[in-house]
Amino acid sequence: MTDRNWMLYGCTGYSGKLIARECYRQGLKPILAGRSESKVKLVAEALGFEYRVFDLADAKQVENALADCFMIFNAAGPFTQTCEPVLKACLKQGVHNLSLVGEIPLLETLQQYDQAAKDAGITLAVGLGYDVIPTDCLANLLKERMPDATHLSVMMQGASHMSPGSTKEMIEQLGEQPFWSRKNGELLESKAKTKKIDVGQGEAHAMTIAWGDISSAYFSTKIPNIEVYATLSRVEILMMQAISKLKPIIRIKRAQGWINKIIDLTVKGPSDFVLEETPVYFLAEVKNAEGKSIQAKLKTASGYKLTYLGAVFSIKYVLENAVKSGYQTPAQLLGSNAIEQIEGSSKIQVV
Repeated sequence: MTDRNWMLYGCTGYSGKLIARECYRQGLKPILAGRSESKVKLVAEALGFEYRVFDLADAKQVENALADCFMIFNAAGPFTQTCEPVLKACLKQGVHNLSLVGEIPLLETLQQYDQAAKDAGITLAVGLGYDVIPTDCLANLLKERMPDATHLSVMMQGASHMSPGSTKEMIEQLGEQPFWSRKNGELLESKAKTKKIDVGQGEAHAMTIAWGDISSAYFSTKIPNIEVYATLSRVEILMMQAISKLKPIIRIKRAQGWINKIIDLTVKGPSDFVLEETPVYFLAEVKNAEGKSIQAKLKTASGYKLTYLGAVFSIKYVLENAVKSGYQTPAQLLGSNAIEQIEGSSKIQVV
């Protein structure tokens, strides 16, 4: 294992802590980093890791903190506030930039840095968690099997418990544009669609969601029509639709601050049982203009378990392998079958 310095930023959040603990379990030694010294120090001392604290609002401070690093993994949400300041420092210092970023508007923004990342000789890898390692692998594998695919549909079923950070990201996205679609290559504002789906666990209600693949899978596969469905209860569907109607209020910064404080007080993340014992089931399908179709099925660990396992798998991959520069989705970075190598995942079944 290489002894080059690398950093995990956002180690005090729900996913960040899980990633840090998994690094310890696998013998990796990141430099932990974040914005709060008391919180970062607590996590670092518990694991015996070095740590650094710096303000992302100070570009020079970020650059100095990364000066001796080979790579940074960004797990600090909300990513609307963290991903670009960290990336800009990486471009200046020639540091590989990996992250959990999976929000469609941010993925679209980061794609614009593709050439800058190539010029700097760094990898800009996104979606290295539950959103979107498994679905990007499925999309790219199916694209390999059907090069002329024109439509991609992804369906998933699993526990929907969220951490505080993910809840904030969801509310923020609902305040902007909750329902995106990809049609004829164009990213369009859309309305929620509901239907019953069966991913192999029986029929269930599902709704279209703004999953990262609407951006990332289009970048990696160029399939021009993409939609993603997730199973939700009737109550969850109604709640999502109701929240989306409050967009004008959610967009107000002061209101966002109040909402975030409420989330911090009330949302604790999934229980240990949900984290360790509830798998997620995926079914992806591609079709071509002639109406022919291919499907692929996959079972993985729970969303948050897959997030920390996938993050560490990606970190180890970049530490141990020569990687291409530029913007990369998970399958482009790791390979279309990479998900099968992550603990808790089944083999991809193509039907």
